[in-house]
Amino acid sequence: MDADLPSPAPAILLVDDAEPVRRRLRKMLDASAHGGKVVEAGSVSEAIRRFNVYQPATVVLDLGLPDGNGIEVLHHAKKSDRNCVVVVLTNYTDPETRRHCENLGADYVFAKYDQFENAIETARQASQRERGRAFRRTTGEGGRSVNLTVSSPYGLHVRPAALLVKVAQRFAADVEIAYNGNKANAKSIMSVMVLGAEHGAPVVVTAAGRDAAEALAAIEALFSTNFQEEPEAGAAQTESEAMP
Repeated sequence: MDADLPSPAPAILLVDDAEPVRRRLRKMLDASAHGGKVVEAGSVSEAIRRFNVYQPATVVLDLGLPDGNGIEVLHHAKKSDRNCVVVVLTNYTDPETRRHCENLGADYVFAKYDQFENAIETARQASQRERGRAFRRTTGEGGRSVNLTVSSPYGLHVRPAALLVKVAQRFAADVEIAYNGNKANAKSIMSVMVLGAEHGAPVVVTAAGRDAAEALAAIEALFSTNFQEEPEAGAAQTESEAMP
């Protein structure tokens, strides 16, 4: 079982109540040089919890789960991130079920009995499209970046990260923060904190969408006001140094 810590790399969430099936799927992904984190869940509740933690680019989803229907996971995934690619892999591929999945936003529906390989290849390719196409830098979508320095004396710890996420969530634009070769969704506190950006760290904030300029201006203002924190005079201590 993976520890519930987010990964800066695009993740794939495998949802199936049968452990042998998940093991087979994971083995195929590992063999395909996916490169990102592979996360497993065996129930609706676990899948939703792990989706919220890892914010996967791709979900490979069975419909028959012990505490409900995979449709609940599909609905949650698409509501949380419309760009997340959901690959339904199920024994229930009758036309009505297929239409229902597609109407709720499923990107692909594959039959377990003969389309395992197709499902895995589709999931692998989707996960490599920078979090399943969630973030685009094309000029037509208004992608732009700004270089900033973390002014909080304690870096992007809980409070500054929460303030950053709160500001980013006010805008429709996708917002990403990059530091030390890693990238994070600026609308996820877990994702921002895992970057480990300390006081004085240079970061790049990128926004894409119709209100990207407004989002960057608001975030730049947050950085310039020291995240509304007042450092102690003469020093920028770490949190551990500040503790008695």
